[in-house]
Amino acid sequence: RPGRLYVPPEAENSAVPRPVILFLHGAGETGSNNRSQINGNIDNLLDAAKERGAFLYAPQATTRNWSDTDRTNNVMTMVDQVLSEQNADADRLYVTGLSMGGGGTWNMVSRNADRLSAAVPIAGVRPSNDFDPANMTATATWAFHARDDGVVSETNSRIVVNRILSAAGEP
Repeated sequence: RPGRLYVPPEAENSAVPRPVILFLHGAGETGSNNRSQINGNIDNLLDAAKERGAFLYAPQATTRNWSDTDRTNNVMTMVDQVLSEQNADADRLYVTGLSMGGGGTWNMVSRNADRLSAAVPIAGVRPSNDFDPANMTATATWAFHARDDGVVSETNSRIVVNRILSAAGEP
């Protein structure tokens, strides 16, 4: 289960457990070297984690998808390890990802909605076939996708957001 964990210095002596941010990389960072997923795409997120005293966990997928249930279960096993071994707050667990990782963000929340506080999918690919939009209706979600994305059609994000709104009974 390759991955990198940033541990904020505040976590060691804080009486208050620190939030955890989960970052799912895009297809270009797939591999098993445990380095590619922490390229420039994560820099701003790492800066924000440092500023807020948050943990940042960046797993690495060994194949080009975050759809596999075993993979997302393994990621949550690692998150559980962080929660049990660190001064981390299980009630402030956030997930984000871009492109392939954006699709993985949809999958993570659909499969773990009761555990994730918020989601920020960015230019997400389509979620897996077991995606259930009803599972996301209570999770704060802020989706981003450029209209002129040349890699992943923005239609993917529109379809998923509309499915979630429909499941919530919203227009």
